[in-house]
Amino acid sequence: MVPGTNFNNKVFSLAARKLKNEFSWSSTRHVIFTECRRKYYYHYYGSWGGWEKSSDDLSRELYVLKGLVNRHGWVGALVNREIKRVLNELRSTGKVKPLAVSTSRLSQYMRTEWRLSKSLKCRGKSKSTLLYEHEYGVEVEQEQWREAHERAMTCIRNFHSSRTLGYLMSSRDYEILVIEKEKPVFFPIKGTKAYVNVPFAFKRSGGKTVIVEWNTGENSPEPLKSLCRVIYMGEKYDLDPHNISIRECKLLYNTEEELTFNLRELQAAREEIEASIQEMKVLLSEEETNTASIENFPKTDDLSMCERCNFYKSCSKT
Repeated sequence: MVPGTNFNNKVFSLAARKLKNEFSWSSTRHVIFTECRRKYYYHYYGSWGGWEKSSDDLSRELYVLKGLVNRHGWVGALVNREIKRVLNELRSTGKVKPLAVSTSRLSQYMRTEWRLSKSLKCRGKSKSTLLYEHEYGVEVEQEQWREAHERAMTCIRNFHSSRTLGYLMSSRDYEILVIEKEKPVFFPIKGTKAYVNVPFAFKRSGGKTVIVEWNTGENSPEPLKSLCRVIYMGEKYDLDPHNISIRECKLLYNTEEELTFNLRELQAAREEIEASIQEMKVLLSEEETNTASIENFPKTDDLSMCERCNFYKSCSKT
């Protein structure tokens, strides 16, 4: 071996793995951009590199604030995590464990994460949950935390009794195509990666593909998010969009609704995405390197948005 070769290879490997802030699009990015340009800058540019020890104080702070989640979003994330676990167990074993197993696991998740968040020991740790209420010292009555727990329990009970899970357990006349992955997938839009998450999708033997959205809140997802899921599934699996449906399972109310989209709606979604991408790119200082300057991203005039913004404490200083 040539002296120094192993060391140089390690250096090259580390350099190759260094993350690059490449421009992309997602329905979440679109919503944040629409809400407030400054919030968008903080989320996708100001916080970039904040996980590195060499980063400046502001970047580190923005990186922490970017990851905040309020208790309502936290409940949704935990319920979806447990649902994903149940579906993976079903796929690997053909069976689903009793409801009591899910409620016990979910309660344990909540207790552990709540305590860690309350202590703020998870602050700055990317794989831990820091609640907005704890970071900002929002007063939340114990009864409200109990309501959050009960909401989670209601959602997971309704999942176990849902028509969808019942079908998956009793039939073998389908193929599971997707159980949500850790990283979102994407489809190309004129050279830009449009990222999308697909919670769950299965294909019946007759050819019909069903994308299932597990909704733990009171409102339905943005239509554009659902349309992106249909576009991705159609392109990824070479499916006719006419044979793809969205099934929204409102777990809080134990209802299920089937939605379909026509080609005109899908084309309109593509055009909306293209327009959104262009709006974002025009504010960049340099498009080729995805470089942004804070001056090009003004604060919103709607001050009611600021009260619940993750970046409130840092934004008020700039």
